[in-house]
Amino acid sequence: MLKLGNKFANTETSIFTVMTSLSIQEKAINLAQGFPDFDGPDFIKEKTFQAIKNGFNQYANSSGLPILREAVAFHFEKFYRTKFNPETEITVYSGATESLFSTFMALVENGDECIIFDPAYDSYAPAIKLAGGIVKSIPIQMPTYEIDFTELETLFNEKTKLLVLNSPQNPTGKTFTKNELEKIAFLCKKWNVIAVCDEVYEHLTFDSHVHLPLANFDGMRERTVTISSTGKTFSFTGWKIGFSLACEEITKRLRACHQFVTFAVATPFQIGMAEALKVGDEFYREFQKDYLKKRSLLLEILTKSGFKPIVPQGTYFVLADYSNFSNEDDFTFAKMLTQKSKVSAVPVSVFYENKNSVQNLLRFCFCKKEETLEQAGERLIKFASENL
Repeated sequence: MLKLGNKFANTETSIFTVMTSLSIQEKAINLAQGFPDFDGPDFIKEKTFQAIKNGFNQYANSSGLPILREAVAFHFEKFYRTKFNPETEITVYSGATESLFSTFMALVENGDECIIFDPAYDSYAPAIKLAGGIVKSIPIQMPTYEIDFTELETLFNEKTKLLVLNSPQNPTGKTFTKNELEKIAFLCKKWNVIAVCDEVYEHLTFDSHVHLPLANFDGMRERTVTISSTGKTFSFTGWKIGFSLACEEITKRLRACHQFVTFAVATPFQIGMAEALKVGDEFYREFQKDYLKKRSLLLEILTKSGFKPIVPQGTYFVLADYSNFSNEDDFTFAKMLTQKSKVSAVPVSVFYENKNSVQNLLRFCFCKKEETLEQAGERLIKFASENL
């Protein structure tokens, strides 16, 4: 008998793979997986094509091309007025997910407790546990987005190694406020805890909500790993260009892990994204304006279709209550919706560490062409007329 390990023996296939496969099988419109059905700007592609033609096709520096690390430093200082040294404090990864994985592997040891907000992006808990950590979760109350900070404080103790903060947050769309971040910063400093901040939706906030990096709060720069990527902002999710900003002491450990995960990231894509990060403010204004319009369209579609959507403060996702249609669990309903309406969404239960908190919610994405969303709307309205 083979001496197989048990680390992944009971790990289920990612829900994104499951729902996308079902969507393809059913010829459904995929509003489950968060990737655009359109390309980003041509100037980024042209810069990348040029890099390929000019022979930039071999291994890059393990920590990332200097030109990209400098662009990341420029971007962060421009928007958040905080400097990071591109030589010693910025690292490039194969997407933000690899950055998160490398961070957990580098910092978490057996028995370390790690706090996450529930529901959370589905890679956090498995990676923390694989590193030997213990996951502690604090619920985000839906649909109010409230957090019980008295309860959060009870999760901190001498064993707490890090807290994972995703803002704007996938899947809920919550954007943490200045007051909430001040409370989180206070607890991290009190208990000497590192904050791992997933900020890939940093430029996707709506209405009066704004993104505030936790690293900018008093005493947090030296205890925060800020992680972001270019895929969401520039609509090239398949290029997988992510990065971290952290003090030199932490960065040394992140790079030590990263070199044994992917070693280096695709060279020409780094050159393209270095160019992308130089764009002016007009790009970001148009980006938010375009996604605000898409958000409004999807909210209108879901409401007309009999769902009860929760207005997101950020990201390109909408959570919607389906209790008008069914009392079945969300995976069963998501599967049925894909088969009957030919529109797919993600069951939100997969994002919960505490399954007792699960509600009748699906996550729909609106990073799609308007005609795609309108076509999905026609199908969902038809589905509602037959099932309400």
